[in-house]
Parts: sequence; structure tokens; C-alpha cells
Amino acid sequence: MKKYVASFLGLILVFSLLTSCGKAEQTPKERVAEAVEQSQDYKTLKQNFEMSMNLEMDNPTNDPELDMFLAMLQNVMLSGEIQLDQENMNFSGTAKVDLQGMVYETELYFTPEKYIVKVPIIGQYMTIYDLTEDNEQAEEINNYLGNTDEFKALAKEMNDKMLDLFSDDVIVALDDTTVTLPNGDMTVTPIEIKLNDAQVKDLIKEVFLMMFDNEQMRTTLINQMKMQSEMIGEELTEEEIEADFAETRASIEESMNMLDDLVVFDAFNIVYYLDDNNNALRSEIDIDVTVKENVEFEIPTDVKFGFNITTDIWDINEAIDITFPVLTDENSFSMEDMFTEDMITEDMQY
Repeated sequence: MKKYVASFLGLILVFSLLTSCGKAEQTPKERVAEAVEQSQDYKTLKQNFEMSMNLEMDNPTNDPELDMFLAMLQNVMLSGEIQLDQENMNFSGTAKVDLQGMVYETELYFTPEKYIVKVPIIGQYMTIYDLTEDNEQAEEINNYLGNTDEFKALAKEMNDKMLDLFSDDVIVALDDTTVTLPNGDMTVTPIEIKLNDAQVKDLIKEVFLMMFDNEQMRTTLINQMKMQSEMIGEELTEEEIEADFAETRASIEESMNMLDDLVVFDAFNIVYYLDDNNNALRSEIDIDVTVKENVEFEIPTDVKFGFNITTDIWDINEAIDITFPVLTDENSFSMEDMFTEDMITEDMQY
């Protein structure tokens, strides 16, 4: 089961690039390439998103805990809205998860120097870190986050590789239509990409390991692993962190090799809605996946997942205001408080 989960997470990470946010003389493929590339250079934007997921099983697993977990994933709804300052790596936003009527909401506020979240259920703010008074640690956090320009170069390399794998016949321009965004109605050209099972798997295998093998990505992931271990009080050596990363990398490669045996992509469709300047004002992704029964990998029955993801962007390169909440003793707590018995028993609302 762990190996399947790693494979599934790999899928989500790879195709999250494709939800990044018309020129008649350009081919549909050229328009998509320009849309994805220029989205990386937006200074600011606002974005909302909706994701629905449904799950079907041919038979119960006969594992009560697993059946309960899978039941929670049926008809999941995730939605939210963010405002993003890509130039300075700042954002704020809200998100909501609906698990068959159990609704959890959160707020997030982030800069490289400060990170605050509103914890679902508890309903209070928690400071992940605040380095506004500590320039040395702030610089260290920036090092953990990595070099923005190098990440842009990696994203371009990955996007170029993806588009190289797409033949012209799978990228088709549809008739112009109108989409309604928070800032008004926009005339757009839908560009549709349809991939079959083999094409999706080729894409995952070609691109995902490229990301893990990039030196900038590798350095950033190791730095983040180090920071996380420090935050929870672990004393991992550099050698232990390197070993953990190597194990993760090997697990990912093994997951890629298992795709053909475990997973069938029944449908994989992407539609970009491009304006005349090739801004992807809306993106839609529909994915249907069957995870096949496999005793060796502890998958007791066929499991079918369906995903529908829609994102809208607007106010590109417009001024935004990211304001952190004012924290008080009444509306906030520390990370240390999170794990105390009093916090768990008294503050959680069911």
C-alpha cells in the first residue's frame, strides 16, 4: 500500500505543474507552451480552485480500518482561494475540505520570514515560524526554500519535456467560449489535451525523476527535511538526512516502475482556457484512475478514483494586499501547545 501511495503522490506532483497558470498564427501546442511559460513570470495573481474526488471499490477490503479510511475519501470536495506574490514568495488564502458533510476550514499566511495557519477543528491560529526579529534565521529559511530563478529554470525544462512528449494530434483548439471570473466575463479559446494510459505513464516516468534528480530541487528538499527534523526536536546528522533522501528517491523510482502493474488511467483530459495573450485564465483537469487488485502490494480489490480540478486566475500583475492576522492569547497557540493533553481534550471542537 505504501508503494501505491508514493506512486499516486508522484502523479499529483507532476501534474500540478500543468495547472499553472490567442494568437491565430500559433498552433494549439505553441499556445499552451507560451501559457505555461509566461505563468511562471507573473508577479502577482489571484486564484481559486475546486477539486472533487470520488472513489469506488469492487469489494470491501476486509480491513475495517482501511475500509473506514477509503469511505472518507468518497465524494471529497476541496476548495479555496489565494492571492499570490510570486516575485517575493508571499501568499495568503483560505481552503475548505468537505468529507461527506464533515467540513474543515483553514487560513494560511506565508512569507519567507513568517508562516501562520488557522488550524481546522481547533479554530485558532498557530505560528509555524516567525523570523521577523531574527535576520540570521530568516536567511537560513530562504536558503531552505531555494533559489527562485533556478526553480523557474527547472519548471521550464520539465514543461518543455512534457510538451515534447505530446504529439500535435492530442492538443486541439476548440471553439471560443466565455468564462465568468470574479473580475468579469472573458472570451477564451479552450485548448484540450487528451492522453491515453500509455501516454500518461510515459509522461510520469520521463518527468518525475527529472525533478528529483535536479541539484537545486535535491538541495532544497534536503534542507527542508533538516528544518522539519529540527522543528520536531530530532537531532538528525547530515548523513542521516542524506540517507533519508536517498531512500525517498529509491522509493519514488520503484513506484514509477510499478505503474504498469498497478494503475490504469481510464481517462486523462486537460483543458486550458486561453485569452488572446495566452493567459490560462481557467484550467480544468479530469482524471479517472483504476488501481488494480494486487496481493503482493497489499491492494485487496480494484479501487477507482475520479478527480475533477478547476482553477481560475485573475488580477494578473495587479497590486495585492497580504495582511497577517493580529494574534492574541485568546485566538492563537504555539506549536508546543499543539501536542499537550489540555489542547487536545479542551480546545478541539467536534
